[in-house]
Amino acid sequence: MKLARAKRRSHNLAAILAMTAMICAPGVVSAELPQAAVSGLVVVAENAEPLASVMVYVYRLGELESQQDDTPMGVKLTRVLTDAAGRFLFEQLPAGQYQLVAHKTGFLPEIVPVTRETATKRQVVELELTRLVPGDLRQGEDYWSLQAKMDSNVLRQIEIDDLAQTSQSAAWALNNVGLFSAGFEAVMGTDDTLSGEEGTVKGGKFGMVTRVGSIDVVLNGDYESVAPTVEGQGPQGSASTIDLRVSRGPDVQLSIKTRSDELSAFGGISGQEFDSTLVNWQQDLGSKSHYNISAHVVAENFSPVAGSLVPFGDSGPSRTVTLAGDLNYAMSDRMVWETGFSVHDRSATNPFVQDGESSFGGLTSRSERIDVYGRSGWRVRPAILLEYGVYSVLQDNELTFSPQGSIVMQLNSIWQIGTQVSGSLNEATANPTLEFLSTHHYDEASSCEQDERFCGKIFFSRTKDDNVLSLGAIQREFGKTLRLYFDDGYFRNLESLYVVPGDRLPELQLAVSRRLSPNVLTRFQSNVASGGGGLFYAADRDLYHNVVRYIITSIDTQFQSTSTGIFLGFQHLQQSLSPLVGGRAELAQLDIDRLQLKVAQGLNAFFDLPADWALQLNMELAKGVPGVRDHEAVSSRVIGSLRVKLK
Repeated sequence: MKLARAKRRSHNLAAILAMTAMICAPGVVSAELPQAAVSGLVVVAENAEPLASVMVYVYRLGELESQQDDTPMGVKLTRVLTDAAGRFLFEQLPAGQYQLVAHKTGFLPEIVPVTRETATKRQVVELELTRLVPGDLRQGEDYWSLQAKMDSNVLRQIEIDDLAQTSQSAAWALNNVGLFSAGFEAVMGTDDTLSGEEGTVKGGKFGMVTRVGSIDVVLNGDYESVAPTVEGQGPQGSASTIDLRVSRGPDVQLSIKTRSDELSAFGGISGQEFDSTLVNWQQDLGSKSHYNISAHVVAENFSPVAGSLVPFGDSGPSRTVTLAGDLNYAMSDRMVWETGFSVHDRSATNPFVQDGESSFGGLTSRSERIDVYGRSGWRVRPAILLEYGVYSVLQDNELTFSPQGSIVMQLNSIWQIGTQVSGSLNEATANPTLEFLSTHHYDEASSCEQDERFCGKIFFSRTKDDNVLSLGAIQREFGKTLRLYFDDGYFRNLESLYVVPGDRLPELQLAVSRRLSPNVLTRFQSNVASGGGGLFYAADRDLYHNVVRYIITSIDTQFQSTSTGIFLGFQHLQQSLSPLVGGRAELAQLDIDRLQLKVAQGLNAFFDLPADWALQLNMELAKGVPGVRDHEAVSSRVIGSLRVKLK
């Protein structure tokens, strides 16, 4: 009996429908939470009946860094259980190449590659599982060939889940059978990329997952500190994160995440502080719908480097509060409807800035915004997905409507092409202060959402097993001020670019993943953007023409037979400001180049150890670091870590 091939139809699921009434309450966010990312259906191959209680895993191909998720200190592995209708849902998956693995005792596992072009893309994946027939040797060969394609963390988690299911179904088993897994990591190194002066970095990470009865508890934490190598010469600060998730099956999940960063440094940097608390509750409403409710509070004190400028409202202490909610309903197997809202409230103290010097006791401003959206998606089997809907924003008594539409076509089993268009129906305001400052990772801003006056995108992709090619082009004209950051690492807020209302930013996006041999998988990704032209209303109350450019390129290779990973990345970030009034020189706001090399080695490939051990070395070279007076000086960062994960 041959293994039934899953229908690899992966596409946007998002879609936009009619608007709901607006709620006038102060609310908040500096960055909006992404909606549902990847959903799907698992059925029995023989009769296409929905299959309940299937464990579906997702992980990013070639992941090198220690992640904080269900598998502590290892590859970022997330798992969910299908409901009675065979449905599953993954949320908040960044751009990249992923593998989905569906597994249920008594069936052959199924592996499906998924390409995430952007963090906000909605996709649907359908999988078919074939029953294992006792004594069928051909199925045994298929089973082991499938396992050879899986990450070792996935295999281990499947074994744990199988053990739990077997124990809980046995007549003698107690209802509170518990599972436990934990990991630890120690970090140490040196870093002079923060201010040009050398600092010593120390830290550690901890991850734990346990199950008691039907309750899963995941707790992750990390801490990192930097201190000057020479007393009084160099950066000093600390950063910590705690992430707690409690879930009962796939139906109910509560998550609480806190983050606190603090950095003071020399070389013209006066310091920065960042505190964030995010609480999220998600729950299914029957078999066809689910909802999310979240509250997010962010407090920042972002002091610019001497000589640089930031937008008005982002140069002093600020507090942002966000309340958000969304409801997703599957009207049929071909149509999904979603609606949601968010209310935002941001208060900031804006210092007076002269000659690069900040003086507080300045102006306190408050921004309020309410966002409401409705969207729907209709799938015309087997080849076409239509999306449509409307976003609306109420701010400063001004109501903005932004319709959206897109179409994705599956040309054949491996080729896909799509286009997306959105735009604001309102005229652009002439007042540069009528905006709400938001913060995004550049991945989140690389798709058409509600932050643009106009956005058009076209892309095509080819997916066959582990070999993926994705190419896209996007043209955007922004209607809001966004702060884009390019590194999830601590203390990197200074390395951010601003796009402002009126900026036009064309971008090319390329992602290639290829299995060079049965045990070697490599991934190449590159994003290139250059544009500007908008008016930058700075904290010094002057107007500037904005110019921004960035190049983000990386190649990531996994040697699976030896548990070796090599990552090589390059970043070029550039922003300059030209005074609107002549007679003043152009300001080089940011011009930084960063080269990064990571090498990770699993020690269990060479030694029979009682736990999983791994070493990682991270080396970086940077030129043009903010706060360093000599822009041609090269700064370095060398960090080593030792990771152990209990089996």
